[in-house]
Amino acid sequence: DQNHTLFNKLTLHIPEEQNVIVTGTSGSGKTTLMQLILNLFPIKEGSILIGNTKIESYLRDNLDSIVYVPQNTELFHRSILDNILYSDPKASRQEVAAAAKLTKVDKFISSLDNGYNTLVGENGVKLSGGQCQRIALARALLRKPAILILDEATSALDNNMERSILENIIHKTEIKTLIMVSHNHTNLNLFDRVLIFENGLIKEDYLVNNLDGKSNYS
Repeated sequence: DQNHTLFNKLTLHIPEEQNVIVTGTSGSGKTTLMQLILNLFPIKEGSILIGNTKIESYLRDNLDSIVYVPQNTELFHRSILDNILYSDPKASRQEVAAAAKLTKVDKFISSLDNGYNTLVGENGVKLSGGQCQRIALARALLRKPAILILDEATSALDNNMERSILENIIHKTEIKTLIMVSHNHTNLNLFDRVLIFENGLIKEDYLVNNLDGKSNYS
């Protein structure tokens, strides 16, 4: 809506190597913020920077360094292998298997008669929601981004599965910054920082390991 301003004088700094979970009510600005980081919408004032580089220039020169995974994943009516390789067609089978292992989908794939050559159907219709999300996450990790943005990308997974995958992402990849939008607070303690949005404002901003002394960055 051109007549509605969601963010007004919003200032947010996320240091490198900080893992952040963003939460809040629907319509509070969580997904919009992620889309702004991806330069999908123009801003009227201010700037979005990675380091000292404006987001437009950064993405032009470093497009592969940021990967975004939404809640509703897009899978092609191709094989599981093709869907994972989409992010990096030159990757080896070993790299694909490693990404699948990180997202805990490797055993499921191995149990299929055709394994990685199994066709998933249009938008993954032959798979469950959780299986689709884990394949999409494997595709994202295959790219080996510096910044990974997950927008409710684990919503179809149970808490234990989500925790295992997040632990792998945080501890077993070279991702420098993880930003995750989620309504699920079960695995909040895996993150360094929590941002709670409300009506385009940062209502709360605190470090997870310092819950008594809230740290306001904004």
